[in-house]
Amino acid sequence: MSIASTTLLSLQQAGESLYAARQAFAQEVQHNASRVVGIVASEPFSNDADRAYGQLRTIARMAHELQAMEEQLKTLYGSAMELTAPRHRYWSHSLIATQASEPIRMPLALRVRKTWS
Repeated sequence: MSIASTTLLSLQQAGESLYAARQAFAQEVQHNASRVVGIVASEPFSNDADRAYGQLRTIARMAHELQAMEEQLKTLYGSAMELTAPRHRYWSHSLIATQASEPIRMPLALRVRKTWS
């Protein structure tokens, strides 16, 4: 039993989306950190400073959770790639039997590259 290349493509797209979301949250953390510094500098003991700090911690926690999800998805993608390998090994051996006039097409799963880091 093996995994279809369209499933791998879906996993790759999910990884790219998680990467984009993590980058967006990282930018939010940086933006809000400078805002919190400004609030704490001007009103260190105010409720606004406490609230801003709490919100910053929540955003940072979300960014961390997205990173963990991305790592889990990378592991899942690697496992899925291993499940496609036997089928592609068989596919490459079956090329010997193709006619010379037929174009040789690489399966989509072999063309898919991981673009998230």
